[in-house]
Amino acid sequence: MPEPPDSTRALARFVLATRYEDLDADLLRHVRRNITDCLGVALGGVDHPATTLLLDHVSELGGAPQATVWGVGKQLNVARASLVNGHLGNVLDYDDTLLTSDTILHVNAPLLPAALAVAEWKQRSGRELMAAFAVGYEVEARVARAAGFSHLDRKWHPSATAGTFGAAAAAGKLLGLHETQLCHAFGIAGSQTSGSLEFSGGDMKSIQVGFAAQKGTEAALLASRYITTSERALDDRPSCFLRMYSDNPIPERLTDGLGERWELRDAAFKAFACGIVGQPLMDGIIQLRERHDIRPEQVAEIEGRVNPFTTVAMWRREPRTGLEGKFSIWHSAAAFLVDGTAGKAQYSDERVNDPLVMNVRKRVKIETDPSLAKHEAHALIRLVDGRAYDLHVEHGKGTRGNPLGDDELWAKFQSLAEPAIGAGSAARLRRTIEGLDTLADAGELARATVPETHGEPRNRR
Repeated sequence: MPEPPDSTRALARFVLATRYEDLDADLLRHVRRNITDCLGVALGGVDHPATTLLLDHVSELGGAPQATVWGVGKQLNVARASLVNGHLGNVLDYDDTLLTSDTILHVNAPLLPAALAVAEWKQRSGRELMAAFAVGYEVEARVARAAGFSHLDRKWHPSATAGTFGAAAAAGKLLGLHETQLCHAFGIAGSQTSGSLEFSGGDMKSIQVGFAAQKGTEAALLASRYITTSERALDDRPSCFLRMYSDNPIPERLTDGLGERWELRDAAFKAFACGIVGQPLMDGIIQLRERHDIRPEQVAEIEGRVNPFTTVAMWRREPRTGLEGKFSIWHSAAAFLVDGTAGKAQYSDERVNDPLVMNVRKRVKIETDPSLAKHEAHALIRLVDGRAYDLHVEHGKGTRGNPLGDDELWAKFQSLAEPAIGAGSAARLRRTIEGLDTLADAGELARATVPETHGEPRNRR
């Protein structure tokens, strides 16, 4: 039997060979948009209770001050900064999504924290950071797609598993690894890769994404010290990642069109702070509410028809906490109808247990329809006076077919960053992102996430 293709080495070669100058204007725009979304969402998570607990934990362990915790300013060693920032990037469930036929992946939260921590520590340029981000995105996305939907069916968390490889790729490039070292980094990453969908309302949902950032960073660091392991961790072999973590992997996804077709071009950014597969129905409910000036007391029933995976990902009929609410299509529909918006506040413990929201939630009926795509939904609102309004949403706002425009993305960024670091500092951070390719030291980007003055708010409790 012939040996399977050396996909691990092909990916390593691609990572190390790709320069900033190889990225066209559209790819560079996508890099900036991903960085914008990730930093905004992360700053929105600074005041989350789990952030305080995690910071207290890593602070007690100590370590050299090498990289910045976003929005806080504390310096930690490069691996622990990656951990905390990775948690921040995912804790609100408001982060980016790559939604394809074979995966649902939130790429940025494990990737940017690892890349920016190493870039800050090693004083790499903004252009070096952008190139590392682009290739790290590609590795993470291709690993997730190669693992396929059976990876999700087995209840692995792709952002925590594939994310480890993306983080290792970006960190390894910024550390200046050679090809064989990067193959070893992928092997070390594979030996640490984990993350279960059994997070069910707990803090580990986002912390395990932080672990992916941390372990990817450490994999690259260990490889830089010439720690060795298998050089074929991502090849199609029985003992390697794809066959161990998936029943029906698609190994050709790793290298087909590598360097020519970029997964990065398909990045999408959530319009609403809940699961990506819930976005189409939420979009429909908000549109109907606005078009017909619908108030909660007028509503007899809200009906949603969605792709079957929606009720797999957002299954909780009676959530009790804000985090559980993010995984409830019923709560999301009710909260959006009541509030007319769908941001961070709609997924607080208080909002999930609000009597009016709970009352409307009882009037939500969800049906599944296999003929609908994951980015599609039908929304119907019946009123007590007999009127009914319906809408077919073909591509929900924030999905690939109906993406947030640049102005909308900046508005989302502003809504999350300003309460955390103040309007002046948020504007400074925006200017830093826009001028990232001019920075001699990419660490300026990490430091720009921190309020300039102590007079501006910093929501850590």
